[in-house]
Formats: sequence, structure tokens, C-alpha cells
Amino acid sequence: MSRTKSHFLGPLVLLTWASLAASITALVMADSLTRPAAAANTTYTVRDLGTLGGASIARDINDSGQIVGQSQNASGQNRAFLWDDGRMTDLGTLGGTTSFARGIDDTGRVVGFSRNSNNQIRAFLARNSDMTSLGTLTGFSSSEAWHINDSGLAVGRSFNSTSQGRAVLWENGQIKDIGASLKTPYSEAWGINNFGQVVGEAGSVDQKGKAFLYDNRTGEVTDLDTVGRASAPSVFPYQYSEAMGINDEGQVVGWSYRSTINDPPSTPSGPEGKAFLYEKDMGVPATVLPLNPLDGDLYSRARDINESGRAVGWSRGINGNEAEQYSAVLWEEGKVTDLNDLIPANSGWKLIDAYAINESGQIVGSAFKDGNENDPGQLRAFLLTPDTTAPKVKSISPANNATLIAPGANVTATFSEAMDASPTATDGDPRTITGTTFKLTKAGTTTPIGAVVSYNATTNKAILNPNANLQLGTKYKAVVTTGAQDVAGNRLDQDQDPSNGLQQRSWTFTIRN
Repeated sequence: MSRTKSHFLGPLVLLTWASLAASITALVMADSLTRPAAAANTTYTVRDLGTLGGASIARDINDSGQIVGQSQNASGQNRAFLWDDGRMTDLGTLGGTTSFARGIDDTGRVVGFSRNSNNQIRAFLARNSDMTSLGTLTGFSSSEAWHINDSGLAVGRSFNSTSQGRAVLWENGQIKDIGASLKTPYSEAWGINNFGQVVGEAGSVDQKGKAFLYDNRTGEVTDLDTVGRASAPSVFPYQYSEAMGINDEGQVVGWSYRSTINDPPSTPSGPEGKAFLYEKDMGVPATVLPLNPLDGDLYSRARDINESGRAVGWSRGINGNEAEQYSAVLWEEGKVTDLNDLIPANSGWKLIDAYAINESGQIVGSAFKDGNENDPGQLRAFLLTPDTTAPKVKSISPANNATLIAPGANVTATFSEAMDASPTATDGDPRTITGTTFKLTKAGTTTPIGAVVSYNATTNKAILNPNANLQLGTKYKAVVTTGAQDVAGNRLDQDQDPSNGLQQRSWTFTIRN
């Protein structure tokens, strides 16, 4: 699930350097559970999803890994895309020149909005590249669809202007006016879960609303802004708020933001807000928790949350509105992590916004690559996939069954990837390259030889240095156990065959006489 308003798109629109504002706006504005193996120390592979000819943004991902978003084509027109199995497909339009995809369910149904042949903005539903208009409320000229659940219920807004609009829900081709239940002049719906719970904002005009939760089964409306300010006023530091994503547990993410969001103050310029998490278990009071920005940053915005409670969005610095001020982030168990720190350091990517996360922990969003932060035409859709590959020992010394080894020799094991050898005080996770996971015994015994174990992060090599010379003419056995973990938390599996379970690495050698 993912949304950001067509007319208010976070870093994508807000990279407002004077020379680049027009081209960015052209790209981004619509013309109006089972927890995976990855944990808090997850690392990711990063994939460039490509482009239809110009800049691209990924907005949502389903549990099959299908991704939707928008990309400029070779003519500079924004087009909705579906990315599936390595291929980006232009979904077309409703007859106009532009379209934008915003949500996809687990059956592959896509929703978004497009210009039609009369240049009107209309919400669409696309299936198998067949795009149909979802229509709009009577008396309203435009509509946009922002999310769809696995039952085919889609939500969005029907509107005439920034001061006249209604949150709506589409079901079986029929449009329902949610805004009538909210009793405000303006409302918009941005997310829906599989139980028909809808989130968004409602107020006097667009971008001056209050976060709401609406239950389509009962018609019940919860004013999340009021709940948040009463239970955790520090989490709602600004005048307005917006709920952006909801999972099937009923956990809601969003942000509290200032009213000048489109006309930022001069110091600093850009969006000012603080992300929040709302949750309510049956029979207990609701809680609202902060989703803080990164250390040193001032602002945060949460966009989506999966069934494991992992939320994604962005964190923003304090010295302006340039791309380098933004970082795509992940919140897990109250901790915020810069996703740029969880991808290979030499990848060349600068991840600026994370829009959606699926149940496998895959994350999509927008980024720049190879130092192109000052060129909005180089904005690219990305896919992060958690690293679930088990490490193994790729080389050893002494060699297996070696003889005539010097009694003062060290024993080494070089791993296939970086291993978790950081002290607890550094990363909050116990190191796993120790005398417990890398040990030496006399062959046929189980008592470890006293030794110091160290790890070279540059070479991925562990070194076991015995406290005393090894005995002449004696056979020894070295073992790296499955307790050794890589930096993503994957345990060692020497044969890389899941059907055999985890396998340690062991070898023997004999000291010379």
C-alpha cells in the first residue's frame, strides 16, 4: 500500500531548486504474518527498475513482487507502468496523454488516474493492460484512485478543486461517497486494508486536514488527530495530520504536518512534519507512537506499513530542500534506519523516498544514482530485496588434510561475504565471529584449544590465533559453526542446500614432527 498526493509528492516535487523545479513538477504532479528472515540488521540488494524513456518512480508493490508507478516516456509524458519479472510495461491512458499508477493488489489489479480524451482526470482500474475509467461522483469533475485491496475495493478522491473534494470508495463498479460520513468540506482517502478500513485526511481544504480512520463495514469514523493529540501530543507537533497507510492489523502510519506545506518557510524550505504510528488492540486504549527522523534530521514522513509492522517513508535534514537532504528510511520496533546504510556502499545509489513495503520485506521508491542528484531527469524507481543468502566459507588455511604444518601457524577461514563481527556496543547485535563459532580442537576431542579469534572486515577473513604453539605430530580439527552470521543475520550454511538444513564447515590438518 502506498500513496502520496498527485499535487503534493514529498521529495519528488519538493526538490525545488530554481533551475530544476519545472522538470520535477512535470514528472510528479498529476495534471491537477510471518516475519521474513530479515531483521533489524537486514541488508538489501538494490535493483534499478528502468524507465520508459525518462525519470521513473515506483509507488506500490504486491506480495508477488509486481510493481507499479510512473515514468516519463521519450516524449516527456508521464505514463503509468507495471513492472513484472524484470520488464516495465506502459499501461497506456484513458485517451489522453498522461497516466499515473498508484496501487496494485495481489491479483495484479492496478489503480491510478489518467487524463481522458476530454482532458479530464479520471480514476482507472487496469487489468491485463485493459484500462477502464472508474468514474467520479455526480457534481465533481475529476477523480483519482490511490489504493486497492485484495477484494478489489479501491479508494481515492473525487474533486473539483483543492477546497471541494470527497473521499470515495469503489466497489464492483459503484462509487461510494465516504466524505459524506466525514462531514467536512474536503476529504481524501489514501489507503485501505483487506478488512475495508480506510485512512486519509479530512478538513476544510486540501492539505489542511486531520487524519481519519473509516470502517467501511460499520461506517464508524475515528478522528486519529484528536486521539493522537490527547494521548501523545508531542507526536502531533503541527496543526494538521494525514493518515497514509494501514495494514490488516489496523496499524496506521502517517504524519503531522504544518499548514504551510506548499509554501514552505524560508528557513528551512521544504516539508515539515513528524511521522506517527497509530495502533489499537481490542479492549485496550489506542496508542500513538512517534516514528522519529534519523539522528541529525528534523522531519519524517511515513507512507506504508506491512503486516510485520515495518513502516517506510522518508527522513529530511534541516538545511534546505535538495535531494541530498532526503533519505529513504525503514522503521522497525520504534527504530529508524537509513536504507542507504543497508545497501552496498559502492552501489552508487542515493535512496531518497520509500513508498511501499510488501510482506517479504521488499521496498520500492525513488532514488538517484551515480551522483545525479541535481538532475531530476535521472530520478529512478528502485526495488530493494532483503538479503536472504546464507554465507559460507570459501577458503581455509591450513588446507584440509594438510600435513607438515608449523606449530605456530594460525588458522583462517575466509567467508563468501561480510560477516557480523561488530561489537554489541556498535550495532546492538552480538557479534557472531567468536571463539564459540570458530574453534579448534584436537581431532577426536571436543575441548577447544585456547585461542584469540579476530576478523578482518576488508578481506572477510576470520583468524584463529592459538594461545600457544600447537603440539608436534598432532592432528587438529577446525570448525566454523552455523552460529556464524552475515551482516543481514543469515546463518552459515556451507552446502547452500536448504533441504539439508544448515551445515557447518570443518577440516583437519596435522602439525609436523
